[in-house]
Amino acid sequence: MGVTTSCCAKAEVLTLDDVQKVESIADGTVEAEQSPTTLSGAETAPLEDQDSGSLPRLPSAASQGISQISVGEGGRYTARQLLLMGRYLEAEELLKDMEKDEEDVGPFLEKVMPSLRNIAVRARLPTEKEGYTKLELPENKMVIYVRRAETIDVCFSTDLPATWEKMLAMNWEADLSSQWLPFSPEVVTSYSERASMLMLYVHAKVPPMPGSREAYIHRHVVDLFTPNSVLDGRQGLLIVEKSPDNWKTGGVFLDEFHVKPPPSSRSWVTRDEQLESFTFYEYVNPTTIRCFIRYKVNFNIPSFLLPNWALFNLAKFTGRRWHSGLMNALDKFEDFGYQKRVDERKFPIYDAVLERALKRSRMDLLGEDGPISPQADTSKKTSLKAAGKAVMAVGSMSAKSREDEKKKSTA
Repeated sequence: MGVTTSCCAKAEVLTLDDVQKVESIADGTVEAEQSPTTLSGAETAPLEDQDSGSLPRLPSAASQGISQISVGEGGRYTARQLLLMGRYLEAEELLKDMEKDEEDVGPFLEKVMPSLRNIAVRARLPTEKEGYTKLELPENKMVIYVRRAETIDVCFSTDLPATWEKMLAMNWEADLSSQWLPFSPEVVTSYSERASMLMLYVHAKVPPMPGSREAYIHRHVVDLFTPNSVLDGRQGLLIVEKSPDNWKTGGVFLDEFHVKPPPSSRSWVTRDEQLESFTFYEYVNPTTIRCFIRYKVNFNIPSFLLPNWALFNLAKFTGRRWHSGLMNALDKFEDFGYQKRVDERKFPIYDAVLERALKRSRMDLLGEDGPISPQADTSKKTSLKAAGKAVMAVGSMSAKSREDEKKKSTA
């Protein structure tokens, strides 16, 4: 299903000169600006720190040492560097060629990779024959599938006219999501120094449930822009998350993340468990990303307090609010503070993912491989926003060219 109208599409209209400017930056014929710029060369004013109403960010576990990654000896990244870039599959392949796992990456991959590969069979829409109830949202061109058994299983898919930097930022900078997610949750994040993963603490009031809810969610952000994708070759960005093993008791998780003990029963705050869930942002074409979401939740609440009719209404309400909130966030990407975070480049995953997303787009449009503009050289301080818009522009021009050729052939 597609989204026929885009609140962000108006901002993506570029000229051929704009695209050529981005290409010339990549070729080195134009000096890259040190500050974020628009494609016209006008300097973009830095965003002021905003009071979004969310909780303050926890001190990041990520240090300045991992903000930028340099290729090591022999022109190859280390396994640890690949993990920080979100390239779990490549790290796994590299270990096969190594005599010794000097960075102790092997145990981590042995635990994570089987669950990633098991996602492939679930990365599809279910059917009513499987016990799911189909809930239609025609105004959003969405269908939500809900099944209630021992847990609550929800699945839906929609096409988005968005750039890869936006989809990555909206999942990586999770604390900013309180500005647009349903129920305006408070979200606090902390980041890993070992891989492209983070821990979220989420707290929200969810009607019609009593009191308020909280959850700890451990999230992996995995780059699947590779023919060896664990999802049967489908390329894109995979978000995998679940509550940490110690969500009930608290303590230290993976020697990096701190989970607080559960709240007192007198506080009217209930801690819930999120079972393994995932979101797959699939590459469709240079101007479209397909968002596929499937998650499982174990609400710590008796079923009579949330009967099926209330559950289905809650699912439809959440779906509508999620879609409208997401489209609003895409439109106000800078206002919400995402662009500032992207331009700061505190994490190597931004350059790494966008480089391969642009490469995939170029192969699709031009049938070419190899370095592409401008993020193939991550040492250049070119605006990621400009790079994403260049792909949107090339895709739009390519579509127009095909349409013109079709009109000529039928004339």
